Amino acid sequence: MKATLGRLFSDAVAWSYVRENPVRNVKLPHARLAPPQPYMTPEQVRQLVFALRKPYRTIVLTAVLTGLRPSELFGLYWSDLDFEKQTMQISRSYYMGEFGLPKTNNSRRTPLIPAVLGVALKTHREHSRRKTSELVFSTRGGKPIDPSRVLRKAVYPVLAKLEMPRVGWRAFRHTVATLLQQLGVSAKVAQDQLGHSNPTTTLALYTHALPEAQKAAVSQLAEQLFSDVPKLSLNAWG
Repeated sequence: MKATLGRLFSDAVAWSYVRENPVRNVKLPHARLAPPQPYMTPEQVRQLVFALRKPYRTIVLTAVLTGLRPSELFGLYWSDLDFEKQTMQISRSYYMGEFGLPKTNNSRRTPLIPAVLGVALKTHREHSRRKTSELVFSTRGGKPIDPSRVLRKAVYPVLAKLEMPRVGWRAFRHTVATLLQQLGVSAKVAQDQLGHSNPTTTLALYTHALPEAQKAAVSQLAEQLFSDVPKLSLNAWG
């Protein structure tokens, strides 16, 4: 904002609209470090999913396997799912009680449905007492579900019981990005899966280094650089 205003007033001075640039002497406050965004390890994901009761188990499973935003997740219609092609079409969102378009143009996408998720969703459809609703996940009256209610009613109590940090929908998206990167998936593929406008957002903001992966990478680096140096020899570093 300062740079933009500074350029505007700089031109205004050059064009004699003002005598001096008032932005030049503006001092910005010191930048504050943003708190790290939470994510889950594979083992934490498994524990949470299997500890949840239905249909919350299927809801969270869908979130951690697709990376959908909650607005996309709870705006899903059964007609959006193609079990034969194993894909889902993201073409709408449900936010603050209203249906609308996805967040951005890149949010319109066709994520894949993994086999395990396909089985879970088919089972959910068969056993749900709300099969007449067009929505994949709905209330007993067939209305859209409030994402925050799912967290308060089902996810948070289970996380507390498992003695895990309290995490929510954003953490699930961070988890997807992190685990895809750990598997060696390209940033472009992860970007398309999460519906980001550019891969920089996926890499810089949503992807984290798993401690185990970081430890293994540093160990491999040391092995490559000093493989011929005896590991237990103190004399080598004397």
